[in-house]
Amino acid sequence: MDVTQIGEVIKLVEESDMSEVIVEQGDQKITLRRQVASAPIAVNSGVGSPPASSEQPSKADTPDSSTPGGHADIVGGNRPASWKSIDSPMVGVFYSSPSPDADSYVEVGSMVAEGDPLCIVEAMKLMNEVSAEYAGVIREICVSNSDLVEYGTPLFFIEPL
Repeated sequence: MDVTQIGEVIKLVEESDMSEVIVEQGDQKITLRRQVASAPIAVNSGVGSPPASSEQPSKADTPDSSTPGGHADIVGGNRPASWKSIDSPMVGVFYSSPSPDADSYVEVGSMVAEGDPLCIVEAMKLMNEVSAEYAGVIREICVSNSDLVEYGTPLFFIEPL
């Protein structure tokens, strides 16, 4: 599938009331999702993020200049060195669930296999699913639902199996 064809599919989704389109061609598969509600509704799972009134910033908000990415990837704070970071692949809005009324993909303590969906990062009205890069246990969720994230922002820490 070439870029022109992908652009045409995106246009079709934007101009219609469809919330999801899956296009398969040979061994290629493209899934496009968009938010159905006019405004995102925060889903408070109560897990993995400090309350808004917390005076202590989360580790994701505190850069650590000792690591190349500017954040404490694996060696920071109280995290064991074996934990692996799953970072945002793009700038966008973090969503912990596939829709406002659905349960979160994962919570702290969830077991995940490589390739399992963890969250969605919305960029330019497209819902981009972020998948687990490693099999393991979710040990930390670094951002809250509806937070803006930058490329490279740590989203999760996983303890690999």
